[in-house]
Amino acid sequence: ARVAPLAAALESGRLRLVPSGTGSPGIDLRFVGDELNRAAAGARWLLLEGQGRAIETNWATRFRCPVLRAAAVKDPLVAGRIGVAPGAALLRGE
Repeated sequence: ARVAPLAAALESGRLRLVPSGTGSPGIDLRFVGDELNRAAAGARWLLLEGQGRAIETNWATRFRCPVLRAAAVKDPLVAGRIGVAPGAALLRGE
């Protein structure tokens, strides 16, 4: 049976899903959990998924490694702030 690429990456440890440790949809980088801090310190790239994490709380943040931001932009105020239409899908690599 063929294994999906993401499933294979998770199984091999090349891809990890790490909780933020904050208990909220956004990530205030000053208050993330120890597990996320340890994982991010050695990361080759980061994926910020969702409007709260990818846009609202970290839009202007610059990271030391490449970042992929993926979100459905649901809120009209957030959409206006970044210059897209409400309902737009955002996929931005940095």
